[in-house]
Amino acid sequence: MNDTTLQLVSAPLYRQVEEHLTRQIYDGAFAPGSLLPSDIKLCQQYGVSRITIRHAIDNLVSNNLVRRQQGVGTFVIGPDEAVKTASLIGYIDDIHPHLDLKLIEALRRAPPASLARAMGLAADQDCQCYVSVNHAGKGPLSYISAYFPDENARFIAKEDFSGRTPSARLVEMRSGKAFAYAEQTMGAVAAPAHVAKELGLATGHPVMRMERVYFATDGTVLDATECYYHPQRYHYSVRLVPRANTTPRQVQIP
Repeated sequence: MNDTTLQLVSAPLYRQVEEHLTRQIYDGAFAPGSLLPSDIKLCQQYGVSRITIRHAIDNLVSNNLVRRQQGVGTFVIGPDEAVKTASLIGYIDDIHPHLDLKLIEALRRAPPASLARAMGLAADQDCQCYVSVNHAGKGPLSYISAYFPDENARFIAKEDFSGRTPSARLVEMRSGKAFAYAEQTMGAVAAPAHVAKELGLATGHPVMRMERVYFATDGTVLDATECYYHPQRYHYSVRLVPRANTTPRQVQIP
C-alpha cells in the first residue's frame, strides 16, 4: 500500500479514494478476509477527512467488495465474490432521454438508503418525492421516483412533471444554484410489482435499475432519482479507452 497518488480531476475525493481502494483489492494488495486499515489510518494515508473515508467505504460496501463488522473493522470480500463495477465519466446531456412524463403521485417518503446517504438524510427520513412514468414512442420507457431535499422541494411542483425539462435543471434555474456533476449507478434487478404494472411487464421481469444524484457546485444535492428502465426500450452504451490515453495532473499524497 505505498501508492497513494490521487488525481486532480473533477471526481470528488471520496470517489478517488474508493477507486484507489477498489484497484488495490482487485490487484491483491488486500487479500479476501483481511482487514482494511482503520478510518483514522486511511485519513492519514490519503490526507482527507473521516467523512470522505466513510463515504468511500460505504460505496465499497454497496459494491460488495468489503463488509463491516461492528467493533472489529472492515473486512475485504474480494473481487472473485464481488459484483463487478466500472467507473465512467460522461456528459450529463447525453443521458437525458426524451421526456414525455405522466405523473403517478406526489408524496413524502424516505428514499432508498444509498440515496438518503448522498442527500445527507437520516435513515427513514422523509422528503418530497414525485413518481412518474416516462413514455417513448412504443410505450412506457421508465418508472421514475425523484426525491428532493426540503430546501429544494419548493422549487418543484406537480405541473413540472407534465413538461419536458429535467427536474434537476428546473431546480438549478429556480434556485440559482449551479449544476456541477451527477453520479450514477446501474444494475439489473427483478421488477417490483408496482413498477412492472406501469411498465407493462410481469412482476419479477428483469429490468435495469438506475440511481442518479445531481450535485450543485456548493456540494449540495439538487435532486436524487431512482429509475427502472423497460428492458426492450432502453439501451446504454459506452466507449472505453486505455487509461494510458489520458494524462491527468497528479499530486502525491504523503
